[in-house]
Amino acid sequence: MHIQVIYKRLFTYIKESLHELKRVVWPTRKQAITHSIAVVVMSIAVAAFLAGLDLIFSFGVQQLLQVKR
Repeated sequence: MHIQVIYKRLFTYIKESLHELKRVVWPTRKQAITHSIAVVVMSIAVAAFLAGLDLIFSFGVQQLLQVKR
């Protein structure tokens, strides 16, 4: 491809992207904070749940593999 075609496509892409960004309905500060807190809380909850499952399965595998004397 010619360098001019590449620049033209790049310019068109940037122009269209900026046009789309003007149409975006951005959240309010309060909504952004609320949603961010929800994401953090859910991430911690899922991490705790998975850690609990990991502990349970680790204990179970250790008990199964433990050599009985």
